[in-house]
Amino acid sequence: MVRRFDSSAALLQTTYSALSQSVLGQYDMYCDFDVEVACNVTDLIRIDIVGNFTAANGPLGQGILNTATYNGQTRATNVYIKGEPFEPTALVDVDPNSVRRLDYSFDRPLRMEEIEAILDNTSRPIKFGNYDDPLRVIEGYINKVDIKSIIKQDASIQLKSNKILR
Repeated sequence: MVRRFDSSAALLQTTYSALSQSVLGQYDMYCDFDVEVACNVTDLIRIDIVGNFTAANGPLGQGILNTATYNGQTRATNVYIKGEPFEPTALVDVDPNSVRRLDYSFDRPLRMEEIEAILDNTSRPIKFGNYDDPLRVIEGYINKVDIKSIIKQDASIQLKSNKILR
């Protein structure tokens, strides 16, 4: 059993493990357990190892030995702990000046439906570039849309992207 506590020793989680391997001898038993517990850097971990051995004629003397030798083979009680860092799940502050961003400005005739679609989706990237060549199409975010004339269907668009349009 593995118990996880926070840094103030408040119990957060108790995890039991299924037996992954056991070898039963005439007078002894060897067991392996695997337990995975996700924890924070400041968490405290307690591992409880308990044995309850019985035989056909009733309970046996119980004990867990740190090291024991039976039939010429030495066995030890071992606890192996391996830590792996988590992928960050929280947003990390980024200096905007450290991020490459390119400004693209162009004039394009737009129908009213296109203007409305752009203005309704300013938080989503839009694709632009040379649609005849799929390798020359990139995504960018709208920085500014200036509708010069709805009648003439004329607009100036500024987009930002971290990709170079080739």
